[in-house]
Amino acid sequence: MKKNSMIHRITAWLLLGALLFACGCSGGRVEEAGGDGGSSSGDTVMGRYVEEETLLPEAVTDRGEGSIPVMAVLEDGSVGLLDQMTGLYRSADQGETWELQEIPALTELASGNYISSLALAPDGSIAAAYSQILEDDSTELSFDYFYLDADGVEHAVPHEDGEDYLHQLWFGKDSRLYGISIGGKIYELDCENGTARQIFEITGVSDYVCFTENYMVVFGSQGLSLYDTANGTQAQTDQVLDDFVKAHYNTGSFSSGTHDIVAASREGDVIYLALSDGIYRHTIGGSAIEQVADGSLNSLGNPMMLLQGMTVLENDTFLILYYGPQLMKYVYDADMAAVPEEEIRIYSLYENYTIRQAVSLYQKDHPEVYVNYEVGITGNDGMTEEDAIRNLNTRLASGSGPDLLVLDGLPKSSYEEKGLLADLTELEAGFTGENSLFPNLVDAVRTDGKLYSLPVRFGLPILVGDTDTLSSITDLASLADAVEKIRAEQAEGGILGLVTEEQVLEALMKASSGAWLNENREIDEGALTDFLTQAKRIYEAELAGYSEEELSMLQEMTRQQVASAGTSASSSSLASAEALNIAMGDQLMGIGMINGMETDFNLLATLADQEDGIDYTLLPGQMGKSFLPEASVGILESSVENTRVTDFFCYLFEQEFQDLDLPDGLPVNQASFARLREQDSGDDSAVSFSIMTGGGNGDVFSVDVQQASPEHFARLQEMAESVSAAGNGESAIEDAVLESGPKALNGSASVEETVAEIIQKAAIYLAE
Repeated sequence: MKKNSMIHRITAWLLLGALLFACGCSGGRVEEAGGDGGSSSGDTVMGRYVEEETLLPEAVTDRGEGSIPVMAVLEDGSVGLLDQMTGLYRSADQGETWELQEIPALTELASGNYISSLALAPDGSIAAAYSQILEDDSTELSFDYFYLDADGVEHAVPHEDGEDYLHQLWFGKDSRLYGISIGGKIYELDCENGTARQIFEITGVSDYVCFTENYMVVFGSQGLSLYDTANGTQAQTDQVLDDFVKAHYNTGSFSSGTHDIVAASREGDVIYLALSDGIYRHTIGGSAIEQVADGSLNSLGNPMMLLQGMTVLENDTFLILYYGPQLMKYVYDADMAAVPEEEIRIYSLYENYTIRQAVSLYQKDHPEVYVNYEVGITGNDGMTEEDAIRNLNTRLASGSGPDLLVLDGLPKSSYEEKGLLADLTELEAGFTGENSLFPNLVDAVRTDGKLYSLPVRFGLPILVGDTDTLSSITDLASLADAVEKIRAEQAEGGILGLVTEEQVLEALMKASSGAWLNENREIDEGALTDFLTQAKRIYEAELAGYSEEELSMLQEMTRQQVASAGTSASSSSLASAEALNIAMGDQLMGIGMINGMETDFNLLATLADQEDGIDYTLLPGQMGKSFLPEASVGILESSVENTRVTDFFCYLFEQEFQDLDLPDGLPVNQASFARLREQDSGDDSAVSFSIMTGGGNGDVFSVDVQQASPEHFARLQEMAESVSAAGNGESAIEDAVLESGPKALNGSASVEETVAEIIQKAAIYLAE
């Protein structure tokens, strides 16, 4: 490994965050419609799209995620599936069977190059953009192109601008080839005659392209662009579609081969769009967008199902290609109820990835039940936390609330006191054998012997540093002692790398905020005073190692990062990212979470094995050995007798769901946790993935991440089995500490004055 002397803590945080993923949200004027508008049978509206999996060719699925095929409707009406390693598959029966046409020239190309864009034309022509797989880091990266016409004749692609290279190739309905440069220039490419014509230019980066009868529709980071292929001119923007696309695009999440929205058109200028909310229909230039399939009733609503491509066939049947790869067919069934008559209602304050995943999978296995997942704060309507909780409380009081609550961010203790939540003790006792949960985690969330909620996943707050220093730290005071000792010995540089007051508070409260409210729902003034006192000591020692200019730069970078991400950098920090910062020489210790195995704990364990000064232990706080519950779910007392509700609740904790590799926590199911190790290949020297990052001075840091050894996994399991308390507390009190606490840390108010202010702010919340 090579150390990088530049400060790039935030870069490392972004790098680790990029290994995970998130979802989008909705907006715009939307109308609902079935395949034929829907029909009514008595009081029940009939007709909805039904999803069924279509088997891909075995050679394609065997390569798993390494296979990123493209799909198109061919001139004879068959479906074409182009795979770079095996060739062109054709299906005349909507994907039921496939016939292979080998393409040796493409296979040979793919074997020695990285193909960044692959395209299939209706007439069977193919095109690819590719670059050499570099063996030598000093070799200059170059971009090349490949075109094979329908007769199997290869032609050169007429584009030679190496700086503004073509990052995407697309075929129109007439099999004309178009190229889009990284700078946004769009070319019509005539490979047989060797000519290229720039037809228009977009701002931003293109992501997906769809062709209707008269238009080329480009979805990009700056919205929608239209080109009139019939008249050869750039068309006026379709404002309705543009607004809809912008509301659903996560423009910072573009990745090769997957998309937030995919689209297709069969006849005229009617375009169909598939996204997490469902399938929509729109006519270019029209005034409305119609939902024809609800994403909450199929795989579209599953955040782990990443979109790759889409085609529309006869009778408005859809084929949607997902990363994996997987192919799903959507067929309209006029005899099925538009919405299942049985309903389960679940509510969370914010969108929860784990719950969204569970809802989608359960819905797929139970088409007769509608799992209605409601999110209080979507970011689209200006709703505040206070407003959302107030609205929910009104509904709960009137008996019109949901069946299940995801209690993260909600006033759990208040709901317990008011008798709104059912005791889940008997349900939990039924989790035996392969479905047994960690007993210490279950006991930690009991209240007066009763179990009002259970976390679906959990995280471990971790302190990273050298072994000797970690061994001397047992609580917040000794952590502050250690930080001050390091600063006395080392006058310059980062210690914990926490440069803002909010970062310090949020990092430390992971294992402490649960101690701030006593059994009488009153603020524990002594605990809060001690927390702010130790946090102030740590903050002052940290800042003493930076010059005024350095500190100002780091604080500004951090705050810009928080503003762009919509969250705190420290709250999102993984323990492995903190270890990476230590390995790069930017700090000496770190506080972060262990939330998963593959891209998280494996990296932490690898760095601990390969780097001096990197070890890890549970973060000591005011709650002792603690964990952070993730997706804590409770059942309303009024719904606990509903067998559908309890069936869904139990599904959350059973082996099938707990075995999934989810990015926001470890499984609470003991057998699923043990299988985290079993899922590895068994070869501890095998490389899972590699990380390479550089600083402004040209230095490069790289690490090949290996699977955690049995010894490291045993340590992880021991930590999971040793925690005895939930480290977090009521979110409203945490918010008050984050709002007022900085005053105590930066000296603009005393600790005592700040505690009094926090108590006053929390008084209204505690009185409810």
